[in-house]
Amino acid sequence: MLVVAFSPMHWPNQYKKDSYWGDAVARKLPFSWLSIDALAEHWFCEEKWLVIAELVRNVTRRFSVRIGYGHSMGGYAALKRSHDYLPKKILAFAPQCSINPDDVGHFDTRYIKAFNPNLHQGMKLQPSDICARSFIFFDSRFSTDRKHVLEIRGDNISYISIGYMSHDVIFVAKGAVSLAYLFMRAMMDGFDDVREMRRYLCAKKKTNQIYFSHLTYKAFRSGHAKWAVDISNRALLLDATNSRVALVKLQACMQLNLKEDARLTIDRIDIEKLSDGDIVVVAGVMLNLGQKERALEIMMNSSIADGKNTKHLRALANMFLNFGWLDRAVELLERAVVLDPKDSHCLSHLAKGLMKNKEHPTYDLPRAVTLLRCATEISPGIVAFWKSYAFALEISGDAVGAFSAWLHIKKMSGIESKDRIRFEALQSIVLGVIKT
Repeated sequence: MLVVAFSPMHWPNQYKKDSYWGDAVARKLPFSWLSIDALAEHWFCEEKWLVIAELVRNVTRRFSVRIGYGHSMGGYAALKRSHDYLPKKILAFAPQCSINPDDVGHFDTRYIKAFNPNLHQGMKLQPSDICARSFIFFDSRFSTDRKHVLEIRGDNISYISIGYMSHDVIFVAKGAVSLAYLFMRAMMDGFDDVREMRRYLCAKKKTNQIYFSHLTYKAFRSGHAKWAVDISNRALLLDATNSRVALVKLQACMQLNLKEDARLTIDRIDIEKLSDGDIVVVAGVMLNLGQKERALEIMMNSSIADGKNTKHLRALANMFLNFGWLDRAVELLERAVVLDPKDSHCLSHLAKGLMKNKEHPTYDLPRAVTLLRCATEISPGIVAFWKSYAFALEISGDAVGAFSAWLHIKKMSGIESKDRIRFEALQSIVLGVIKT
């Protein structure tokens, strides 16, 4: 039997000489293995595929039994290119039906940068593309992948959902034993093959760290911080080095005000392996725990300051403000606004920096008012922007404009008790002006 494997966008050792997708598992399996690897995010489009299609046909026809296998982009290709290798069965993990925005743009923009209108027109999977009995594995709780899978139709397709794995559903089938089981199950055409595959994988995921990572994150995002802590504790017993789980536990602990647990959790996180986004989260917690110097250190050791992510730049600017470094904060926010002049949060943060200290050279109230007006125009539904705008107008002497902004806030969310004195004072001033 020949396994025809199609690679995803990225995998370990992707550019290492003599490596191929699935090589560690392939060497342990009693099957032949043909790995068709993409070194770019082209989704095995027609232009790229035509170059190797004849070679694939010549190699695969030497084997009487063939099975297709792929994950994500590779899952799409295993289905889309099945007529060129004529498999008996196909196992596709979390495939896309297309990456063309005309087909999927209303629910998935993850791959918009990979889309090329010259290469990917008419790429959507059609029932006629799939020539073999196919098993599609996905997480039905992950709405984006679910919507893709629901668009993949055919008379001989079975859908197998493995919950709380998100787009990483293939990792629950990791290992030679699991893959051998799935391949043989698929080839046997046995009764209840779909139910048995699902039962096997659902049992196996209970020892899978990625499953616990997703489950912990889901509990936290759903507002169940206590569950998130309990699940993360169980996951960390299986693997104490799982920084992804520890990161979610850290946030859950802070939400529950478990500060001592949060401090202990920080110590078990491998900071050097975190992304810039994760470092922003950890640094924010450190600030709340009073660890200002440590928070600054990990942010300065990251690539945030040299990057182009405006959200991360805002976080670093906020760190500078905590240390009283107003000029450095404003400089960073100026760069963020240049990077994305339509980011209302960047505009608002820069405005606040410009009017933070009258005695500082960066003080520029007229520009702050202009920036905040732009922020309210770009994101009119954010009350915080309107409050900042009203305050800026008030201190600039425009009581009528400030009162008008407060009236807008009143329509949106009402006036909070802490703001009522200011509102009523402005109201009396404006009414006095009108009567005069």
